[in-house]
Amino acid sequence: MPELVDCKLEYPLSPRFHLFEKLRIFSTCDLPQMQLLTPLVRVVQSVGRQLQKEGASLESGLPVSCVFSDSDTFSLRLLPEEKAVVSRIIFFSLPRLAPYYGTKTLYVILAEELCRQFWGIHGETLVAFKVFEILRWIFPELEIEEIYSRDIAELYHKWAGDQPEEAEDLPVGRRPFSS
Repeated sequence: MPELVDCKLEYPLSPRFHLFEKLRIFSTCDLPQMQLLTPLVRVVQSVGRQLQKEGASLESGLPVSCVFSDSDTFSLRLLPEEKAVVSRIIFFSLPRLAPYYGTKTLYVILAEELCRQFWGIHGETLVAFKVFEILRWIFPELEIEEIYSRDIAELYHKWAGDQPEEAEDLPVGRRPFSS
């Protein structure tokens, strides 16, 4: 792994987290505990629970690095022995997250990017469905309409309830509330 320039902190995950070997969290500054770290830990725990529920294997694939910066940029530097690097990085700018502290939108932002990495989901609708599953671990009474547009909510209800045969067309692990 290349060196993160100006990295001040690495937040190690405990082995009790299902993702502790596949997710690394770095920051160029102190992260606000209640506003960001608590929601981040809750989302990471929920992603791990969902992956376990689905029986997902984390054996293959590169680790994911979450990088938090107090600006809109960050830099990497190759180590002396490295010629190139392949990495999976999620970059978060704290000034861009700050308006969402204390809201469910912050949880959505954090979960969306983790879903893209751990499930390989790229379509916005499928990401929304998976994020909703993840956030239900944190907020059991959550309704999809609270976090997504009416269009996404209608699609979700179509997939999850009214037309279950269409939901069957989604790959396992991408179905709403797959088990």
